[in-house]
Amino acid sequence: GIFNIGSQSNVVLGDNATVTTEGTAASYGVLNQYGANTTFNGAATITAQKGSELGTAAASYDEGSLIDITGTGRKLITGNLNTVGGGTIHLDMATGDSVLTGASTVNNGTTNIAMSNGSLWNMTDSSAVTNLDLNSGAKVDMTYNPDGYHTLTIDNFSGNGGEFHMKSDLDSQTDG
Repeated sequence: GIFNIGSQSNVVLGDNATVTTEGTAASYGVLNQYGANTTFNGAATITAQKGSELGTAAASYDEGSLIDITGTGRKLITGNLNTVGGGTIHLDMATGDSVLTGASTVNNGTTNIAMSNGSLWNMTDSSAVTNLDLNSGAKVDMTYNPDGYHTLTIDNFSGNGGEFHMKSDLDSQTDG
């Protein structure tokens, strides 16, 4: 994948950029550290596989690091999102064929996701985001992973006409 390190390091990818990684111990599509910036200027496909599991599609570590996936066009993200220690990820899925399949973790970082026009997030495990803007038929599918129950923690939520698909066990009063 792309390993971008240092405050003077900037990587800019054009329209229809594709990043695919496979690994057995670790797999990162894009990893930024120490103030590095990576920008996708259009449609983007990022796939990260770690054996039979999902890898990390985008990881932004450290203050000033930014992964910007907000360019116009379809986004196909297969893998997890991770921000740590001041890192930031911006993801904008504004087309009906845009899909994120993975989980999001935030550990003293910022992950902002904007979804609209029927885009889909297949949430594979419990997740956290800083800002979620969910509009016009966009869906967060919390039932995608059939194993167990999953939570989504959102610091700031906005939107109109978005959907959450949830699984619950109303009888248990624990998972409902």
